[in-house]
Amino acid sequence: MTDFNIDLHCHPSIKPYGKSFNGIPGENPTNKSKKNSIWYYDPPQGLDKLVQKVSKLTKFSQSNFSALAYGQVRIICTSLYSIERGLVDLKAAGSGPVADMIANLVSGIGIKRINFLQTNNDYFSDVTREYEYHKRLDNIPIQFRGESTRKYVIAKNYAHLQELMSINEENTSIETIYVIITLEGAHNLHSTRPHQLLSVLANIDRMKSWEHRPFFITFAHHFYNGFCGHAESFTDVLQDWFTNQEPHMNEGFNDDGMQVLERLIDNTNGKRVHIDIKHMSALARTQYINRLKTNHAEEYGQKQLPLIVSHGACNGKISMAEPRYTPGLEHTAARMYAGDINFYDNEIIALAESGGIFGLQLDERRIGSKQYISEVHINSLSKTKRMHSNSKLVWNNIQHIVQLLDKNNLFAWDCIALGTDHDGIIDPINLFWTAEEMDDLVQYIERHAHNFLTDPTSILLHSYNRISAAEAVQRIFHSNSMEFFRKHFR
Repeated sequence: MTDFNIDLHCHPSIKPYGKSFNGIPGENPTNKSKKNSIWYYDPPQGLDKLVQKVSKLTKFSQSNFSALAYGQVRIICTSLYSIERGLVDLKAAGSGPVADMIANLVSGIGIKRINFLQTNNDYFSDVTREYEYHKRLDNIPIQFRGESTRKYVIAKNYAHLQELMSINEENTSIETIYVIITLEGAHNLHSTRPHQLLSVLANIDRMKSWEHRPFFITFAHHFYNGFCGHAESFTDVLQDWFTNQEPHMNEGFNDDGMQVLERLIDNTNGKRVHIDIKHMSALARTQYINRLKTNHAEEYGQKQLPLIVSHGACNGKISMAEPRYTPGLEHTAARMYAGDINFYDNEIIALAESGGIFGLQLDERRIGSKQYISEVHINSLSKTKRMHSNSKLVWNNIQHIVQLLDKNNLFAWDCIALGTDHDGIIDPINLFWTAEEMDDLVQYIERHAHNFLTDPTSILLHSYNRISAAEAVQRIFHSNSMEFFRKHFR
């Protein structure tokens, strides 16, 4: 078992920060019974789970700090995100009452928050306020009746994280969650629509001067940000009908995008913001990797500019240029969701060689094909059997990465982590609904790892990749992320 679990990508503030717009925008109360508190506990009940299974709408809270504490998720990369207008100004319903109702049904952020977003042109001010929302309860103890007192603290860098842990872990009367700030989407850098490059570059400098400078930014997201193309992320019929992702989808970087990219990774005064390649189009990902290899060859070669996938999955294919299964990996590859929002085998190899990190997300629609999802959703009165089967969706991605890297003569267990995307409008794995079930997931992944690693017929070419199941889960849920923070969260 891990000492505690780490999540490289979640959105604990999306729902409560949204609810704060019903009163004072950005208010984060210590009263955890208030819906605008980041500690507000809203576990799924029977009807919630039924609605989620049928509609794929996750109305309950997944990554509130209370659920994180119950699931022993003690370090998180919280992803700040000013929701794009394309998610609330719907092409099939406009921006009137019907659109408000639909957008709130999907997101659960509240009508007043939706009304604000439908006219918002200043993403940077909004995401700055979300950052301040987190800071309001930084290091503030929260009382729980009959339970431990809890709090969260925000880390500035790895040395600060270690300092915070040395102080707080000795105080067993208070359970502490450690928070690392990240961003999702370079659109968050816009202060105007359309964007003005000089304003965006100035906002990057402002962001780099925050007390808690973001560790990394997921450069692309659901819609065109003016800098690079994005991968298709809405494939369900209703999602596709109500949103319009098509403009500039699957395109590469433009000149403005390259300038924004360079300003972010510029390490003057040690203020680099790393780049997360999730949501980039496959073409943009290729261009980014090529740029690192050419314009930043020395740092890339020294593994100082690692590739980051904060919340992703495999698509099972060799590469964008060669979209077929890697020979010998057909078994795991055929079970993948094949869309190119997921990652090709050549990208996973490049990530491992760069000293990067791959956070596996927990969205059913992304981590398995429809056929494989239907296969693992077995009918059984035994909850244990159903959890064991459903967790195969995660394990299949792990096994694919391990066998792929082993096949390419690499140590296979030092780049895999968890990046759940909880509260990022995902379709969670049945029975692993929220952060509260993270410790359960650890146990079932350890079972799968044990079965694979002790089976003499499992194909692993190198003995150094036949580690124990206990070490495998320790790495995936804890130590790989800690080691990545040590090297790069500076």
